Amino acid sequence: GHDDIVKIPGFDHAVGDPEPDAHTFKREAHDVVICEGLYLFHDEDGWNTILDQFDYSIFVKADVDTCVDRLKERNKCIPGYTAEEIELRCDIVDRANAMTVQRSANRAAVTVNSAAFANSDVEKEEECPLF
Repeated sequence: GHDDIVKIPGFDHAVGDPEPDAHTFKREAHDVVICEGLYLFHDEDGWNTILDQFDYSIFVKADVDTCVDRLKERNKCIPGYTAEEIELRCDIVDRANAMTVQRSANRAAVTVNSAAFANSDVEKEEECPLF
């Protein structure tokens, strides 16, 4: 990216929708800024220019089933939801989000496997020059 001031959206689960320009930083004040987010590589719905703000991008590939299972477990602590409601939301909403994220993975400079692949036969797609 080349902008002196970089503005990126944020997400607050309590609000439920992305918040435009929630995070701002001055490029000259930082040597390295690490951003993580499900939609940073997304190329639709107003997210398509976010990736242009970054000099380097890494997609962390993970097994969707493993991630959804972990999310179901983690979400058990959310008050006001039954175990069945959490299961349903994770299977429908969160799984759909994960599939959207995977479709935009090809926009990353490099892809590495997450620990969610630790017990699988999937190999690294490309070696990351930073590690």
